[in-house]
This record gives sequence, C-alpha cells and structure tokens, in this order.
Amino acid sequence: MKGDFIGFSFCGVNSSDLGILRVSDGSRYNEYLLPNSQDNTTQIPGGDGTYYFETYYTNRPISIQIAFDDLSEQNFRKLQQTFDAKKIGKLIFEEAPYKYYMAKVTGAPQLKYICFGREGEPRVYKGEGTIQFTCYYPYAKSVALCSALIEASNKEEWRERSGLPDTAPITSGTNISIKNVGDIDMEWRAIYRVENKALSLQRIKVETVGELNFSFSEGIKDEDQFIVISSKTNLVEGLDANEERTGNLYNKAITSGSFFKIPADNKNYSFVSTGAKCTNLKYEYIYY
Repeated sequence: MKGDFIGFSFCGVNSSDLGILRVSDGSRYNEYLLPNSQDNTTQIPGGDGTYYFETYYTNRPISIQIAFDDLSEQNFRKLQQTFDAKKIGKLIFEEAPYKYYMAKVTGAPQLKYICFGREGEPRVYKGEGTIQFTCYYPYAKSVALCSALIEASNKEEWRERSGLPDTAPITSGTNISIKNVGDIDMEWRAIYRVENKALSLQRIKVETVGELNFSFSEGIKDEDQFIVISSKTNLVEGLDANEERTGNLYNKAITSGSFFKIPADNKNYSFVSTGAKCTNLKYEYIYY
C-alpha cells in the first residue's frame, strides 16, 4: 500500500513492494526538525567562559517504524537484502517526494513478528519493526528542478512547501535565470564547450552575489572537450567528450574574484557568462 506517511522508498525499492507500511510510534510520528549539530568552541584561556565560533550540522538520524500483516518468505528475504547495512542510497518519503536523503542503515533492523502457516503451505509473517538510518550528509536534495518532472498524485499537498516551479528552468545560455527555492545556499556547476582547444570565457557573474574572471590564454589540452567550474570544489576542471573528469586543472586561468553560492533567499538572479555560452548549469535545491 502506498500513501502519505505510510509509504517510502530506499535504494529504489518501495515499501509497498516489500509488503511493509510505515506507522506512527503510538498516535504520532516522530521527526527531527533539524540535523544533529556540533558547536565549535574553546575555553577562554585564564578566564571564565567559553568562546563560541560557529555551529556545524553533522548528520541526521531517521528512525522508521514499520508494520506488516502478510509478509511472505520472499519479501522477508527481500527485506534483508534491501536494508543491508553496507548500502547507501536515496531515502524518499511519499509525503515529500520532491526531496531525498542519502541514507545508510545503521544497526541491524529489529523485527518482532508471529509466523503463520499450515503444513505444506507458504508461511507468512505478521508484526512490526524499526529501521534506523543515518544521513551523513545532513540535508536533503531535490529530486528534480520542477514539480512537472516528479510523478506523484499528491503534488498540491507539497507544492507550496517545496517551492518548486511548475516547469523546468532553462539551464543553458549566456544569461540564465536562477532562483534558489531551497533552505541552504546552493552550489552550482557550470559547463562550457571547448572550441578548437580554446575557451573564450571571460567572466561568470551573479549580480550582488559574486563573480569570477578568467583568461584561458594558455589553451586547453587535447583530451578536454568541456570545462566545468564548480562552486563546491572550487575547481576549474577538464572534461572529456562524455563529460567525465580528465584530471586536468585550470584554476590558474582565474584572474580575479572568488567562488560563490546562490543565496537561499528565493530571489531571481541572472547567472551571466561573458565571452562564452554555458552549455549546462547544474544545481540541486537543498532542504532540511
């Protein structure tokens, strides 16, 4: 059975295909509003008190209570295979299908059950259990950049909370409209096509946010068909024809400016490339 607050998927396997349901702990669902955090502090030397510098979010624990009423032997085995503690995969809840957590099962899932069956007939299990996940990246990422690309029958119920536009944004050009509808400042990767072993890109700029200036005067290596500029890694890298990294770095082409992120303020910005067209601006919205 699928539905809000009873259905979820992990590593592409839906709970309904396993014969289980997510259930509440008593009469209510439990959820951590924010990830686990850690304060960066140090004691004041020779005095009372503590200096506070900043706080980091470290990870997010997610505990799911499940129940099953007709679990077959086949699904029992599939349950073990799906929630293998060595797997890391996308965890998506059906009430919020617009975002996913990269989660790992931590600890052995605990099941309490009664087995039913007659001699010569397949056995079935009825019971409940707990699956504990840990998300070492503490935030969720958007499944898609617009609601139209998400197959779900409950869009009107989560559309406002997600902030997703109805149609896919344009992600190529010299002047690309970009808006961060997430909760956290957004990273980006801008890809440019190399023409005749050269790249004419001079500047990337988002007004009031930041800019980077370039000079690729030394040319591009033969194996690099694209150049990718990443705000997350602070690197300018070469890509082959399949857009795979070649290991060639071009950070020396940066003449001024610094890497920047797109603020989580739900404002419209223009991602402007001077001298060359951005063939693909890649980004994901980040949610709590």
